[in-house]
Amino acid sequence: MNYTTALSHLLGLADLERMVDQTSFRSNSSLTIFKTFMQRLGNPETCAPVVHIAGTKGKGSTCAIVTAILAAAGYRVGLFSSPHLYSFRERIRIGLNPISERNFSTIMSSIWPYVAEMKARNRSITTFELLTALAFQYFKTEQVDIQVLETGLGGRLDATNIVPESTCAITSLSLDHTDVLGDTIEEIATEKAGIIKEASSVITAPQCSSALKIIENTCVQRNARLIQLGKDILYERLEFDYKGQFFSLATQNLEPTQYWTPLLGKHQVENAAVALAIIDQLESSGFTVSPEAKSRGLASVVWPGRIQVLGTRPFIVVDCAHNPHSIQKLCTAIKDHFSYDRLLLIIGTSINKDLSGMIKELAPFTDHAFASFSDHPRALSPRIIYRELIDKGIPATLTTSAQEAIALAMKNIRSSDLLIVTGSVFIAAEAIRELHSFSENLLP
Repeated sequence: MNYTTALSHLLGLADLERMVDQTSFRSNSSLTIFKTFMQRLGNPETCAPVVHIAGTKGKGSTCAIVTAILAAAGYRVGLFSSPHLYSFRERIRIGLNPISERNFSTIMSSIWPYVAEMKARNRSITTFELLTALAFQYFKTEQVDIQVLETGLGGRLDATNIVPESTCAITSLSLDHTDVLGDTIEEIATEKAGIIKEASSVITAPQCSSALKIIENTCVQRNARLIQLGKDILYERLEFDYKGQFFSLATQNLEPTQYWTPLLGKHQVENAAVALAIIDQLESSGFTVSPEAKSRGLASVVWPGRIQVLGTRPFIVVDCAHNPHSIQKLCTAIKDHFSYDRLLLIIGTSINKDLSGMIKELAPFTDHAFASFSDHPRALSPRIIYRELIDKGIPATLTTSAQEAIALAMKNIRSSDLLIVTGSVFIAAEAIRELHSFSENLLP
């Protein structure tokens, strides 16, 4: 089986991420079929200890930081994350290096007969479940020392949640995927807390009181130990500019220590603190991570599309924010990290997202916006985005693609301006690719 055939097989399954109507997922979901499938594979998910991370925002960045630190400490780390920017291979990594096309195809060839067997019994698995199985099988083949898993959607019914035990973390929670996870923070917290295992260690980022109560109650029910940022883990942001930021952190086992990370935004300090708290728990269970490894890992982590600076004269920044909460954090980062004359905005988002809430957050900062559109089935019409921008009092231009929006923005931008591209992972990916054609003049 070659890589093209492997992708064809993968995309021939039910893919929730590309479904326009995702509401059926909520009532029809169960891990029963996937557990049966993994048993047929010999349960490769048990090949190594697990760090399991759920949350609305920040879980991918936190996974990347944990992976970078453990790799700097000399461990062979399997990382499974989602979504991807350009290739499904980005979701399955050793360290931060994606699986090769050859290995992807080889693993797919080995497990596809079991997929066909399940399908013949009318027990088909989904695209995401197959990717999860691919990751576990790859990690087993590569004999990783530890697996770092990001939930795909929710937690309780997520395919990654078949692992029997884990050190887990819950990053910042807010309303997102409400058509699938529920339209209250309590419902969403319940789904995310579903990853908490019996007698496990659980790290949580700061949460609103109602979400925290659900996490606390789940920990009590499952005899799990809860470690809270701001209570058990103390951290403070120190200095920051467009290149990165310094912060200090103290845990139960560590005196206040200063770190630097190239990831931008106050929220990334929070994510880094969660990651260091996870490392602290792993050290308690036998992993050895030196202070130097923690510093090297944090300083070396790269996670594209997260307040990613592509140019400095003018400033050009791409971010995957796609709900009001994450847009709010982006806006805070803009104020903290950048000085500029005008802010030009390119925004494209997906259906069922809170477009009005996002634009409300962006409105006070934006001098001109370009309503854009990504090449994805769930992309929202740019005409709807344009009307919302105008209704919020933002001067705007209607475009039909990321390419057109970027061309127009680059034609009108000045060296003292800031261009922000945001609204979805899909628009961010297309923008990064397109902006590389300008990179010789833009990068520092």
